[in-house]
Amino acid sequence: MNNTEMIPNDNQSQYPEKDRLRDAERVLNYLEDHPGTGFILGGTFTAGGIGAMIYYGSKLITKS
Repeated sequence: MNNTEMIPNDNQSQYPEKDRLRDAERVLNYLEDHPGTGFILGGTFTAGGIGAMIYYGSKLITKS
């Protein structure tokens, strides 16, 4: 039996593929309209990055 009909995957029909560039554009436009949010998020990521550098840097120094 040669059946060439495509059967849609249930997961694909529930969750269509996202357009990542459109999502990024939407986020950047939001941050452009709400600079305070961008400032807070940037500070959070920076503080988290600095905290991680201190934590793992101290572990690196104590292992040596």
